[in-house]
Amino acid sequence: MSKKLLAILTLACALALGGLVACSGGSGTSIGGNLGGGTFAVEGNKVTVSLPGNITTGYAWSYAIDGSNVELASEDYKTEATSAPVSGAGGTQTYEFNVTGAGDATITFTYARSWETTDSDQTCQLQLSAPNGTVTSANAVG
Repeated sequence: MSKKLLAILTLACALALGGLVACSGGSGTSIGGNLGGGTFAVEGNKVTVSLPGNITTGYAWSYAIDGSNVELASEDYKTEATSAPVSGAGGTQTYEFNVTGAGDATITFTYARSWETTDSDQTCQLQLSAPNGTVTSANAVG
């Protein structure tokens, strides 16, 4: 493994082990913060999560929703823009979710290889509260 790739992976892992962020706001208020080395943003009933990754290593983000009032709207992975094509370049996994009704939900994201489970797998959660069908608070853990 090249030193540059190792440094990038080390930085991504360090960023993914971020702290606890809690944000809240009223109806129509933007909510955002850090999550798993990436970011999240809530605008009304739309939740956007962007997480750094590198699918060329076999690692990829996956998600699980605990709650019946959140559904996936779209998912996309974009490689980092470089001046010339770079084999093994990292990128960003972006998820968009819609909050479809009142209630609380937790979205758990895991960065791992699909064929193995190790202690180095990374996990972070986004806890959403939408008591009236609109997100009023979001807590990022990890």
